[in-house]
Amino acid sequence: MEIIENNKGGQKLCLEGYMYTKKLSRGATIRWQCSRKTFFNCLGAISTNIEITEIKCLKEHNYVSEPEEIAKAKVLNEMKKTAILSSTAKPSQIYADALSGLDEEDRANVGHKDHVTKTIRNQRRKNIPIEPSNTEFKIPKAWQMREGNENVIIYDSGANPFNRIIVFSTFVQL
Repeated sequence: MEIIENNKGGQKLCLEGYMYTKKLSRGATIRWQCSRKTFFNCLGAISTNIEITEIKCLKEHNYVSEPEEIAKAKVLNEMKKTAILSSTAKPSQIYADALSGLDEEDRANVGHKDHVTKTIRNQRRKNIPIEPSNTEFKIPKAWQMREGNENVIIYDSGANPFNRIIVFSTFVQL
């Protein structure tokens, strides 16, 4: 049993070659439904305790398990995480690095390079802050630090509406 992140940032449970999306959480129980419910019209579902350590109830699926889809979802998740954490790596490099550890069958299942690299670029785009309309804004912590936790804001004069000055650099570059 393993938890991975779905495309919308929620949880997806992987178990015995099937993936489940979180449907309902009530009391000490979480209800999960088959993530291929609409595609296969599958009624497969499970219930777990709130800690997701034990299965309480299981409904059978109407299709054969797809462990390769779980492997694909894990690889895509890792690529998306890498895209968020590494601002310098090119999408094609992230794609190549992720595929380097896979066997040939899993590599073929991940998807075409153009589609996956576009997904990586889109993931990065989601994390770019909205362009401010005035000078009264706060710079998120993630944008104040460089890889290795090096601060890149040397000077910020504050939220002065007319004369705000922000100096971005590293001490090595000075």
